[in-house]
Amino acid sequence: MYVTLFYATGPGWLPDTPVFGQSRAAMRALAGHRDYLQKLLEAGKLVIGGPYTNGTGGMALFEVESEQEAETILANDPAIISGVFVGERRQWVPEFSRGFDLSAEPSP
Repeated sequence: MYVTLFYATGPGWLPDTPVFGQSRAAMRALAGHRDYLQKLLEAGKLVIGGPYTNGTGGMALFEVESEQEAETILANDPAIISGVFVGERRQWVPEFSRGFDLSAEPSP
């Protein structure tokens, strides 16, 4: 199943402040977030992801076995744990694609 995780700035983010103006703790959490997502990419869980251009968060698409796995991925993200980001997850079904294999049946 595919799940999208939407990240938005959380209570640990300094409002109206660009990324490089954030606190040292926030910068460490962002570095941890990036490393965490890189590991998930290498493990075959992360399909694609990245930040929004306006600096308000980002989006990631995952291929997971269950909603619980997606919730665990979100809950273990250093940026979520620190409060720099808050997250929302939604199950997603690919219907149109230039590169995904859409022949597989989506999970219920």
